[in-house]
Amino acid sequence: VTSRLGESPYFREGDMPDFATKGEWRFIHMNPGDAAIQLLKENRTPLEISDMVYALGQGGLRTNTRSLHAALVNRAGIHKDAEGFFTYEEPAPEDVPYE
Repeated sequence: VTSRLGESPYFREGDMPDFATKGEWRFIHMNPGDAAIQLLKENRTPLEISDMVYALGQGGLRTNTRSLHAALVNRAGIHKDAEGFFTYEEPAPEDVPYE
């Protein structure tokens, strides 16, 4: 849906769409790192890892703190501050390794 709309339907300026599922399955079949990046892009505020685990669980992705932290380690664009909050900044093309 995001690729078709050009943005996430869960974070838009103005009125939010009223989905029948209320986002219950929005992260299903995503890997934890990609889902966390999507979540950080939408929130635009730093998040603690426990908040991300909870939000991902609400979206259908069952994970835990350890697994999510492992998925975020050494990911281009992910930054963790001294207080343990995570942010995402779109990386420069030369900083993204081939996957």
